[in-house]
Amino acid sequence: MLHGCHQDAEDFATATRMNQYGNQHGCFVLYPQQSTQANGARCWNWYEAAHQQREQGEPAIIADLTRHVLSSHGIATERVYVAGFSAGGAMAAKLAVKYPELYAALGIHSGMPHGAARDFMSAMIAMQHGTMASYGAHPMHSQIPTIVFHGSEDNMVHATHAAQFLASGPFRAHNGHRYVETVPRQGSKPGYTRTVQVAADARIFSEQWMVHGAGHAWSGGDAAATHSDAYGPDASHEMMRFFLER
Repeated sequence: MLHGCHQDAEDFATATRMNQYGNQHGCFVLYPQQSTQANGARCWNWYEAAHQQREQGEPAIIADLTRHVLSSHGIATERVYVAGFSAGGAMAAKLAVKYPELYAALGIHSGMPHGAARDFMSAMIAMQHGTMASYGAHPMHSQIPTIVFHGSEDNMVHATHAAQFLASGPFRAHNGHRYVETVPRQGSKPGYTRTVQVAADARIFSEQWMVHGAGHAWSGGDAAATHSDAYGPDASHEMMRFFLER
């Protein structure tokens, strides 16, 4: 679980309640924490060239942490998943692309796919303008089981990034199918649109949850934490469900 900017591991654990779900389902949860020496705002440096390659920079550090936990606790290597929020989501996407043998599925909340930026300036453009920034998401994303959450009114990371994770082209479209469900607002609970792609083996391959009217915050999170929206659908519950279905 990779936190966003201006967060730390403890705050992110509170926001997502993922420890609660980990205990419920018998899962280990690892929260790598960015240092202020590496980035003053505790952002993962997902946009820098030094942190976009396999066995280099921050992706290599996080992959090594993952391997250490696996070996220390005897965890099944085929049941490892990576998820993140905002900058943490962008870094999670890189890990899934660069280490497909290590992570079996990907969860992204308010993030961007690998390939969205090459430096700080292109990152700012991509965050603000989304698909209009004329970048190409890495083709490997179409092969990674992925669940995506995004607020439709996110003013930090453009909501059109969410669609970049949905499988296309290489996704066996002729064997699988896609369906969309829309749930309207109910009182204080915002509505959402869920787009699902089902693979040929009848398992859900990818999901996109667009939370209507939501901003840059973890949907269904704990209000005591930063960047957390207590009213939206529970992203942690849905990610855990998606992961365990693998």
